[in-house]
Amino acid sequence: MSEQGESLGGRLKTALRKKGMKATELADGVGKTAQLVSHWVNDRRKPTPTDLERIGSILQVSVAWLEGEIPMVKHDREPELPVGVWHFRTAPPDGGRDYGNSNVFATPPDLRTLVREAGQNSVDARAGGRVHMRFRLIELTKGGGESDQFLEAIGWADLQPHVERASKGKARLAARLRSGLQRFRDEDRLFLLRVDDYGTIGLEGDEPSNEAGQEEESSPYTALVRNNLDSSKETTTAGGSFGLGKAVLWNCSDVSTVLFASVIHGDEKRGTRVIGKTELTWHLPEAEPPCAGPGWLGKKDTSGHSVWTKVRALLGALQLDREDLPEGWPKNRVSGTSALIVGFSDPEEEGSPNSQDILHKLKEQVAVNFFPHIKNDKLAVTVEHVLDGKLETSEVVDPDTFVQEHCDALIHNKNDEIMEELQEPGDVTRRAITVRIPATKPGVEGIDPSDELDVQCVLIVRLADDSDDREGRPIKKNRVALVRGRGMVTKFLARDNVVVGARPFDAILLAGEAVGGDQPHLAVEQFLRLSEPPAHDDWTSSPELKAAYKRGTGARLKELMDAITDALRDIVKPPHGEGKEGPEELKRLLQLAVPTPVGPLATLRAPKSQLKDGVWHVKADVHIKDRKKRLRITPRLWIDVESGSAIRLPWQRLEYSNRGNEAKVDESFVVGPNPRAVSFEGISVAEADGVRAAFCRAKMDLIVEEITGNGEG
Repeated sequence: MSEQGESLGGRLKTALRKKGMKATELADGVGKTAQLVSHWVNDRRKPTPTDLERIGSILQVSVAWLEGEIPMVKHDREPELPVGVWHFRTAPPDGGRDYGNSNVFATPPDLRTLVREAGQNSVDARAGGRVHMRFRLIELTKGGGESDQFLEAIGWADLQPHVERASKGKARLAARLRSGLQRFRDEDRLFLLRVDDYGTIGLEGDEPSNEAGQEEESSPYTALVRNNLDSSKETTTAGGSFGLGKAVLWNCSDVSTVLFASVIHGDEKRGTRVIGKTELTWHLPEAEPPCAGPGWLGKKDTSGHSVWTKVRALLGALQLDREDLPEGWPKNRVSGTSALIVGFSDPEEEGSPNSQDILHKLKEQVAVNFFPHIKNDKLAVTVEHVLDGKLETSEVVDPDTFVQEHCDALIHNKNDEIMEELQEPGDVTRRAITVRIPATKPGVEGIDPSDELDVQCVLIVRLADDSDDREGRPIKKNRVALVRGRGMVTKFLARDNVVVGARPFDAILLAGEAVGGDQPHLAVEQFLRLSEPPAHDDWTSSPELKAAYKRGTGARLKELMDAITDALRDIVKPPHGEGKEGPEELKRLLQLAVPTPVGPLATLRAPKSQLKDGVWHVKADVHIKDRKKRLRITPRLWIDVESGSAIRLPWQRLEYSNRGNEAKVDESFVVGPNPRAVSFEGISVAEADGVRAAFCRAKMDLIVEEITGNGEG
């Protein structure tokens, strides 16, 4: 490359790669349009002498070399592109033909599946601490420097004939390739989707060996780019167990091609591991033996082994520069993997990809499926849009934007802000739900043996109201998010109309290691993992479950679902006196006089207490239900003795927040009109009526009185 016979445009491409610069950056430096620089790079127009001087200064090359008068010094030359060559598996000698990898059709072809599978794989590969994922939608204008450089780097000239040959068959994959190739040719932009994770172990593992009698151990590398039906998960509680989910990456590529770049945890100094894989059908290329289908972009003189490189210019040409870190991510945690989907399209949509729709879907699916891990600070996700090398938008996904109600319930549970009963919209309560795990069969590999166990899960329920029905809400009310230790929502379980007059709710069931890390919860985690189908979107009886456990797996799962329903029925039933009154004719016949109950004017919420130095320290909020009235509120503390009436325990100190126009009056305070809530903190005395507070349980109540016009309650 870069010899005297090379064109000016070719030398410009080489100099840009060597400098690690994009064509758009050169345009900015020279003060010209990106379109004009694209013409230079593609030899459609020639720079003026003045422009050449500026180009040489920016790229740090001589004008004489740009014009082909002198060669580039050998030790300054960068590796030639592409990164490797395409290697295709030859068809078997018995003449058998494989018309596509069935794994591609095992999971739903949609962005939801893409986000779920990529997310759980990243979480499973965590190298300790938080994981940061990034979904980057990349658009490259056809004929521009970025696009041409990318296609050259991936060896598209060699890959394209194979894709075209594979598209000519009658198989389902062939039809999809025909449609994808047509879009690939016709669109004026090339779409790529890059999925990064940082803080993970990376694609570790050796290249596969063909030595006779040698059995290879599975590794993250071989499981992803070489083997089928291989999940290579290191724990029995990981997200995936089938090794099928990775196929969705190729499902979202018009040309069924994905590239990978990985930095290995603990081996960061070695550089970046790069390999590409295409999933095609059996095809017959010109002047070559029949190909079985799959092909790999890898090192020359191998069967497609990965390439290791430290050259950022090369990685930049491939759109796989991992040193381009998410904002705020530490430079010493670069390990992880990037997957680049070539010719990306949304499988659910027809026609040209709509960038804004795709970006919105990605953010929504990240929030809906991974809000537990994000809210627990175990995962952060950024969604970005890049156009011809320029970052257009970058946004950290906030789950509250999409599933605020479920996030609120999770945080209330985490902070122990729990009500005994649900009274007001926004109140959160929880219940223990017992799941029975059958005994494992003897000798089952990958499952810790155990006898039959009864283990508790946690059901968190938040009372909803009409305002929760905001436009575009992705998850309807009356849904239970089923979550185990991996932090991804398995399913939103519909539970409408569990009881007549049921109040609306949003709920979460935490199970397995989402509740605790001891052996019983580990047993739940293993049981539920094996109950999931390839898409990991349900808990249901399966052959894998029956093979590992003694009888009753289906019955135990049904009992769990029934227990959720029973608990919800009790929690969201209408308050006493608010049920349906029956037909009007029956009311007239019986002539029953039912007094209208008067609800409390204010309620106590989120009380917290601590016994310290022999006295009670109390914090609580008071929620005002009727904001039009002036109220006198008196919090009271009592000693709950074993026999006899409770004893009033006076306050040693009582303080109120200053949220509105409240005023303190002895042990009471006056609020209203208008305040929605007020907080108070109190410290009790050490004893009352000779009974020490430290030796008894304390309880608290409120006296709420309306203040009339003359100031009396």
